[in-house]
Parts: sequence; C-alpha cells; structure tokens
Amino acid sequence: MTSTNVPDPTESFLLSEGEGKILYSVDNRRANSGIITMVKEDHTMGASIKSVLLRDQRVIFAGYRMPHPLEHICKVQIMTTDEIDPLQVTVDALEDLGTQTSALLNQLVAHENSM
Repeated sequence: MTSTNVPDPTESFLLSEGEGKILYSVDNRRANSGIITMVKEDHTMGASIKSVLLRDQRVIFAGYRMPHPLEHICKVQIMTTDEIDPLQVTVDALEDLGTQTSALLNQLVAHENSM
C-alpha cells in the first residue's frame, strides 16, 4: 500500500528545473540590510553563515530563519555598517566559510593518511 500524502524525499535537496538556488534582496525596512534566500537549505547552512557573519566587525546584525518546516527555504538577514554593502560582506563570509571547510577537510585527510 502506498501513501499519496507523503512528499518525495528528494524535494528537500534537489532543485527543480528552472529553480534558482539563491536570491539576494535589499531590505528596505532598514538601512544597509539585505536578505539572502537559499532554496533547498536548512539550519546547517543558515547557522554556519550566521556564525561567520557575526565574526565580521562590519556586521551589525546577522540572523537566519526557516519560514516554515515544510518549505525547504532558509533566509539569512544581514545588516552592516555604512561603509560596506551587505551583499559584499556575505560574499566575503561565504569565501571564509569555504576556506574553513577546506582546512578542516585537509586536516581530516592528513589524519586519515597517518593511520
């Protein structure tokens, strides 16, 4: 017996044809604010980006939220100082996160090779 009410498990991580992965929009409610909407991402990515953003002295506020548990969307909100665009700070944070991830992977591989 199959259940027709169960969503396809791949809906949580595979993009549909024509579906974009990331969208940046300016938050007009506050100065120097933006919202990054990531499709098919969850708390792991939201918390990671928020953590890296909060280490940046140019960031006044960074937070993330999952609008609904059945929607696979993560929204990261950022507010920066007057000197820098929120999108540029986010790009810098993502590059830093990539560098940290690569360093961790290299340490793990080196540990595995030493065994």
